[in-house]
Amino acid sequence: MKEKIGDVLILSAVLLSVLIVTHPAYPCFNPTDLFAAEVVLNRSGISCDLAPIRRARNVFSGDDVLVYRSHFDDRVAVILREIDDRPIIPLKGLSVRIQIPTRRENGKLVEAVDVKRKEFDFKSAMRIEIEWLRAKGVIRGVTDEDIKGISEAVKAGNAGWNSRVVFDDGRWQPYYETKNPLLLRAKGDGCGGFALERMPEGMIALNVSDLSPRDKLATTWGRCKDRQR
Repeated sequence: MKEKIGDVLILSAVLLSVLIVTHPAYPCFNPTDLFAAEVVLNRSGISCDLAPIRRARNVFSGDDVLVYRSHFDDRVAVILREIDDRPIIPLKGLSVRIQIPTRRENGKLVEAVDVKRKEFDFKSAMRIEIEWLRAKGVIRGVTDEDIKGISEAVKAGNAGWNSRVVFDDGRWQPYYETKNPLLLRAKGDGCGGFALERMPEGMIALNVSDLSPRDKLATTWGRCKDRQR
């Protein structure tokens, strides 16, 4: 019996060490998550191609993430990151995160812009962003039903390892509501923050070569109108 308990403890220690090494952003409850909502598009059949975003203008790139301003509210950031948490948990897909910029005040994180996390419409922001990514061909296989389910599941604070929305058991839900979730219980009030300086100056602009035929026509027509003025 003691040997079995010892084996379990060793296995738990190994998993935790792998988790910390593989996911340096997740060893603690990150207070930045309180100002965000996140979904991992892990449902089978959904794919992504981030090349158009990487080539676009007004995109911050660094630490394996791509950041641009939200199409719902340009004071807020959209953070894209490809997730692969295997073999720790069977989760792989594109993470789409809506993030309110933060700053420190009296040792705590607060909003760095005039957007209150408790009042911000994360549901609409997520819906509009996923629809835009789908329309631009960045993500494929996402259905209207997916978008509806994701929008209903997200809310302020549904972000980070424990709380991000994922697809499990036929529906979109926070990770902590899935079957047998591997939850982190460490506290880390001193970590986190998403500085306003990481926000690009303007709205994201895809290269013409990455636009759909309809968007190319609209862009060309807009340029012609500008020249006539």
